Amino acid sequence: MTIKVNEDLVNALASDFANAENQVVFTDLFKEIYPFIQFMAVRANKRASNLGVNIPNEDFESQFAQALYQSVKGYDPTLGNFMPRFQRFMKLRESDAWRLYERKSDEKDKDGRRYDKAQLDSLDREICGDSDKRFTLGETVLEPTMSAESEFFEKEDILKIISDFAELNERHAKVVLLLNSGASNSEIAFTFGETEYNSKIRKLVQRTKQSFSKFLSECESI
Repeated sequence: MTIKVNEDLVNALASDFANAENQVVFTDLFKEIYPFIQFMAVRANKRASNLGVNIPNEDFESQFAQALYQSVKGYDPTLGNFMPRFQRFMKLRESDAWRLYERKSDEKDKDGRRYDKAQLDSLDREICGDSDKRFTLGETVLEPTMSAESEFFEKEDILKIISDFAELNERHAKVVLLLNSGASNSEIAFTFGETEYNSKIRKLVQRTKQSFSKFLSECESI
């Protein structure tokens, strides 16, 4: 079972918000995607339960809502559909939901860690912004802390970055383009002449991520 979304509508709303950051547009996008967020939160909850950890659906929903806000900022429709990009951010935020519960322990808990309930900030707290543009934490759905790579993408045109990267390693640049467009593992494998996502392609993707991360770090230090 899965939840289908109106991909054309989602792409249009995501593009509109990326261009103008209109809160009404984001609300419409959130309403359209919320059933999918709920569905994925239930799945994440079950994965945690299977490991003996109880993390409420609501906590995963909160993290996935943050992923929505984080992924829609800087979205470029010319690079592909929005949903694959959103789902990549969701994977990162699912890990964050676990970290809210995690603390080191001397006891023999799961992997030497314990998982306790974290206190989430009030969604009614006002976030300071421009005098004519103030949102609550809930309205902005938890303003994200961007990774170095994401911050860099916000500042520069992604195609220009990848083009520069291609001058160093054209093969790795092609992988970056595929990943950014939301290509599946099978699609990446097919692009490089393989019939399935095997160890060869897995190593290629891993090396690409390492080299591209290093490239971004060097660009930022210039």
